Amino acid sequence: MKARDILKEDLSMDAKVMETDHEVQMARADLYKTAKYAVELHGMLKGISEAEGLEGWVQAKITKAADYISSVKHYLEYEMAQTDMPPMGGPEQAPEESISELKHDKPTDKEIKMAKGIAFDPRYKGGNMTGAVNAIEKIKKGLSSHPDVEKALKSANEDKNFHKLAVKKTKKKLKLEK
Repeated sequence: MKARDILKEDLSMDAKVMETDHEVQMARADLYKTAKYAVELHGMLKGISEAEGLEGWVQAKITKAADYISSVKHYLEYEMAQTDMPPMGGPEQAPEESISELKHDKPTDKEIKMAKGIAFDPRYKGGNMTGAVNAIEKIKKGLSSHPDVEKALKSANEDKNFHKLAVKKTKKKLKLEK
């Protein structure tokens, strides 16, 4: 082999390695941008009520993006499990600003108690669940999804008269059957 052939072979191998590394770096950059935009969009959607809704094509794009990201994640998890590779790209490897944007701390007991208080506040109790959720979300993002808070919201917004009427009808029915 001549020196020129060896050089060509080395350069082609190096190019292949660099291209592979470049693809991973590009994918990581795309994922970072996607996560950043997802957080921003999540915040924007909090200002849109269910009554206003989203256009169909917007919802379809969000669903498709979520499906694509989910597919890649699960594929890579499977591949890594098959080869006994440690998981890559966990939060400890993400840029610092994305950690603070995406991190969801567990709500404190005080925050949960405050949220329950809002759920039963006369301004929101008995029908204004959207207002209650918006007020609760100002305390901490995602707090309205906590199981205890969801239970309080449901309880505060149930129609008590409907429940009493159902009990009366059941009692009448039982008396008639006797």
